[in-house]
Amino acid sequence: MENKKKTALIAGASGLVGGHCLATLLENDNYSKVISIGRRALTITHSKLEQHIIDFNKLESYQTLFEVNHVFCCLGTTIKKAGSKEKFRLVDQVFPMKMAQLAKLTGVEVYSIVTAMGGNPKSSIFYNQVKGEVERDLETLDIPTVHVLQPSLLLGDRNERRTGEAIAQALFKVINPLFVGKLKAFKGIPGKQVAETMVRLSNDGSKGYQKHPSNLLW
Repeated sequence: MENKKKTALIAGASGLVGGHCLATLLENDNYSKVISIGRRALTITHSKLEQHIIDFNKLESYQTLFEVNHVFCCLGTTIKKAGSKEKFRLVDQVFPMKMAQLAKLTGVEVYSIVTAMGGNPKSSIFYNQVKGEVERDLETLDIPTVHVLQPSLLLGDRNERRTGEAIAQALFKVINPLFVGKLKAFKGIPGKQVAETMVRLSNDGSKGYQKHPSNLLW
């Protein structure tokens, strides 16, 4: 019997990983429809793509959009871009958790999210603390399958300019070959690689809450 095609929802498709994730989903024959939610329209068009411009502060109003098989959360920002720690937490913790709660209510099979290496709710570094908190809280929701991808520095071209990250990317392109063995976990990883792995994991049939460190995303 032929497998029934799946539907997916993605948030953050305008970002580095999200853009590659969306492209991968649209090219994947396992999916018949891909819903993208965001604050602004994407320039891409595709027969399988359904775009919705939403207010993330009112996510509950869009619950029906979460009636899909797989949800991909690629939301992420920086404290500088967000403007404050509180607004950073909204994007990187509050919104991903609300999405996961809505996905659970609608019976989602797989929820996949990109966090970061070093996430720890007890970290003294605010960024790592927030990433760790969302990882911890997702485990309590009892969604059938949760994939948490924890990449190191993401490599690739962004639609937005992040000066510090651009400098780090240039450096990592030079020193990346030196990260071998146990040091591979710190190796910069292309956003496209993370996105493709995210989609592959969501279709591998595994169950439960799973974390995927950067060195295992290759």
